[in-house]
Amino acid sequence: MKGEASGSKPESSGSELELFGFDLGTSDLKLKTSCLKLERSSLNLKTFGLESKISYLRLERCGLTLKAFGLKLERCGFKLKISCLKLEASN
Repeated sequence: MKGEASGSKPESSGSELELFGFDLGTSDLKLKTSCLKLERSSLNLKTFGLESKISYLRLERCGLTLKAFGLKLERCGFKLKISCLKLEASN
């Protein structure tokens, strides 16, 4: 466990999903898949040294598409939207 002191610890509201290395939390919305980290507050995308801050962000890697306001994640048939925070598995 990594002990990072960043204010107070958020309560476990129960909206955490872990699928194929994806870690989704409604509090700060973190997506982790092979060095990929997306934060909703500042929208920082880092993958193999790539760092971008754009209102409309699109990254294509193994069928992976990310948008700032649409946030559509497609990988193994998974779709994620930030507006309603819904994960659909169509496989």
